[in-house]
Amino acid sequence: MDLDLAFIILHYMSLNDTVEAIESIRKFADTDSYKIIVIDNYSPDNSFVELNNRYSNDSKVIIIHNDQNLGFAKGNNIGIDFVRKNFKTRFVVVMNNDTLLFQGHLFSNLCKAFSEHKFSVLGPMIISGDGSCVSNPIEGGEMSLSEAKSRIAITKRMHFLSKFYLDEIVYGKCRELFRKIKKSTKEVFTKKKFCVENYNVKVDCKLHGSFLVFSDLFFEVFDGFDPRTFLFMEENILYVHLVRNHLISLYYPEIVIFHKEDASTDKSFGNGRKKRLFINSENAKAIGQYIEVLNE
Repeated sequence: MDLDLAFIILHYMSLNDTVEAIESIRKFADTDSYKIIVIDNYSPDNSFVELNNRYSNDSKVIIIHNDQNLGFAKGNNIGIDFVRKNFKTRFVVVMNNDTLLFQGHLFSNLCKAFSEHKFSVLGPMIISGDGSCVSNPIEGGEMSLSEAKSRIAITKRMHFLSKFYLDEIVYGKCRELFRKIKKSTKEVFTKKKFCVENYNVKVDCKLHGSFLVFSDLFFEVFDGFDPRTFLFMEENILYVHLVRNHLISLYYPEIVIFHKEDASTDKSFGNGRKKRLFINSENAKAIGQYIEVLNE
């Protein structure tokens, strides 16, 4: 079966977010030739059953249940593999369950962008919950080996401190400093830089992982995401693979999506120490995998 678009949504507990993401596609898709593949990443609540009951008779939505939490890369790869085995698809969209479409010309713009730039991976402008659009493209190019080693050392120190409830002191000070910086620069970032400069197409840039569009050119080289990470650093590793294989990553701001941010981790851990422990631990592991990729 031929499709224009296949949407892959990785689901973990945040039922309302996943339903809103699905319904935004149904409302704004500018082609009827699409499927929505929802991958339940072994949610410990009843949300898989609820999703299955809700969409069991919907021909557009397919629900797949993982028998363990595979993390971001492997979890999404389950969906990518299913799509590629069962459909011939123009574009594969991998989107977080806390992202929403709110424009009606996604497919037409993707066709236009591919015709002009022959991209392997495309990222849209991302509007965040605070109204800013600073997520895409990600600042900076490939993180060097020395930068990665420095970052992993900092992350491990923060993880160690969090075990003894000392990270809140450091974290609190950093958070307050960030808020001051953000407050003083927010207007410059959102209005000038990201509503003027970022309304230009950018080629060969690092893209945010919350919403990525893959063309056949990507799948001629790769089967999906690098499966070595559980969470974090996927964008960095993807960018290294694209650059080294001379594939184009394209920032295309004519496509705009909304990102609520952190729905699954907030649902799992809340916003406190438990979440920071998880983030620091997984971040350190992921940076270690990124270093491995650099050394290959």
